[in-house]
Amino acid sequence: MVQEILELQRKIVPELVEVLEKRYNVLRTIYYNQPIGRRMLASELDLGERVVRNEIDLLKSQSLIEINTPGMTVTKDGQNVLEGLKEFIYQIKGLNDIEKCIKSFLGVKDVVIVPGNVNENPEENVKDEISEVNGQTVQNEQEVNENKNTKPKNKKILTFSLVGGIAVVAIIIIACFAGKPSKSKSEEIIKDYLAAINDKSEDEFAKVIDTKGYIVYKEEGEKKFDKKYDDKKYIKNYLEDNNFEELSDAESSITTALKNKNKYSSKEYSLKEITSIKKSSKSKKIKIIKAKLKVKSSYSSSSDTANLKLYVIKVDGKYKVINAEID
Repeated sequence: MVQEILELQRKIVPELVEVLEKRYNVLRTIYYNQPIGRRMLASELDLGERVVRNEIDLLKSQSLIEINTPGMTVTKDGQNVLEGLKEFIYQIKGLNDIEKCIKSFLGVKDVVIVPGNVNENPEENVKDEISEVNGQTVQNEQEVNENKNTKPKNKKILTFSLVGGIAVVAIIIIACFAGKPSKSKSEEIIKDYLAAINDKSEDEFAKVIDTKGYIVYKEEGEKKFDKKYDDKKYIKNYLEDNNFEELSDAESSITTALKNKNKYSSKEYSLKEITSIKKSSKSKKIKIIKAKLKVKSSYSSSSDTANLKLYVIKVDGKYKVINAEID
């Protein structure tokens, strides 16, 4: 929901998000370098002094910073604003998804990404924030251990400099998201599948279904899917056992069955929102797309909602359906 609101804001008032990010960065930079003068702040942010002066005046008018002889410092209210905005800024930058991706890939307890470039400011903001995050993590762990009366476990903290670590992080991110359908591609395959249901069309089902994958999933499920899908003899034996001469014969049978399943339905489905896109935990080939649907009936003027779970695989660069559940 938050991501959808952000997307709408970017379309209607794109400057709002940009201004928010800029002022957050100004306040954050002051916090990690306080006390700091205006010229030094402008240099740290790589902004003109006039722009920085305007931002300082606004932050001061909101009692978020104080200006004294040694330089600017962040007030208690300013610290509360920084803490309150941190999660929102993470959402804007998409850092939450990347944290989850790296956490899952490395199998570690937790991952925290700190915005910024270590090499551009090696002694300042980024390392200070990393230290602060690490310190808070250790403190939280100690509190948990004290409550449980257990000894704290040794913890290893890994940090990557941008130049030295970016290649490693990039590889991890690519490994996490490679093959994962984008939101636009997910919307496309959902809409095509719903169109097939609504039109009750064999031809439309044939366009969105991967016959081979559909057969393997129905017969074997997720756990054995990868192995059986790549086994050439498996489909050959299936066709022989079911008296199909060609895979196209099996496709015709499947699409006819899907059409007949929805033949007498009075419901018409449309996409409301995609709720999640993730990899299957049991198959490297399968991606699972979950969505909320709007449901209209020819017998009623009101609409209802339903949940869709779509199982897809990539075939020749396109996503194809191998299973679908609507409830």
